[in-house]
Amino acid sequence: MLDLRTHARTLALIASLACGLVGCSDDPTELRVTLVDGETGQPVAGALAAIEEGGIYVPNPDLTRGNPSYRYGAQADASGVMTLPFTSGTFGLHVFADGYLYAPKQVKPEDTAEVTLELSRHLPDDARPVVGDVTLDPATVARSGAVTVRATVAAGVVSDPELEPLAKLSEEVLLIDPASGLSFALDPPAPGCSIGEEPDNPRGCPDGEYTRTFAAPAEAGTRTYYFVVSSEGCVTSDPRALTLVVE
Repeated sequence: MLDLRTHARTLALIASLACGLVGCSDDPTELRVTLVDGETGQPVAGALAAIEEGGIYVPNPDLTRGNPSYRYGAQADASGVMTLPFTSGTFGLHVFADGYLYAPKQVKPEDTAEVTLELSRHLPDDARPVVGDVTLDPATVARSGAVTVRATVAAGVVSDPELEPLAKLSEEVLLIDPASGLSFALDPPAPGCSIGEEPDNPRGCPDGEYTRTFAAPAEAGTRTYYFVVSSEGCVTSDPRALTLVVE
C-alpha cells in the first residue's frame, strides 16, 4: 500500500522534473492545519486527525468492514499545528481531541496551503461513546508481524429517546498511527453498520467488539497508536493511547 509520505515524494519528484523544464515559483510542499479552541482561540495541542482519501464521508462499499477510505493520520504539535504532505485531489480531515467534539473538514490541498479549524468543547450532557477494553494483541511483536487491535465500544446513554439516533456509534471507530502517517477504521461486529435507509434502522454502527489486524512497523522500537470513536452526533471519546513494542 502506498502511504501518504511516499505519494508526496513521488509528486514532489514529478514537480521537480517539471520545474526543470518550464520553471516554477516557490509553491508550498506542505499543507498546514492549525487547530484552535473555538471559544478562546488558543491552540489545541496533541489533537489527532484521521485523513479520508477521496473526500469527506466517502460511502463504504462493504458495511461489514471498516471504511477503507480512512488511510492516513497525523497529530498536532504543542502549537496546535500539523503539517501534511502536499498532495493533489480531495480528502477529508477528521479531527479528535480531548474534551472537544469531532471536527470534520473537506480539503483540496491544491486550492489552499493553510487551514484553520475551530474546535467546539464537549457539553456536560453530551452522550459520549462508552469505551471499554482496548488492546493490541500481541503488545510485543516481531518486525512486520501481525497485530490485532480489539476495542469494546457502545453508544452513550441518553434520557430523551429522540436523541438515540445521534448517540449511535458512527463508522469512525479508528486507530491512528501519527509516526507512520497512517490510520484505519476497525471492522464492526455483525450485522455491521447501517446507512439509515430504513425508518426502523437509523444510520449508525452497532455496539460490541471492533477489530482489525494490521502489520507492525518494519523497524524495531516502541510505537504509540491512538484509538478514537465518534457518535453520529459528533460526540467523541477521548483518544486512548496504546503502546506496541516491535522487536
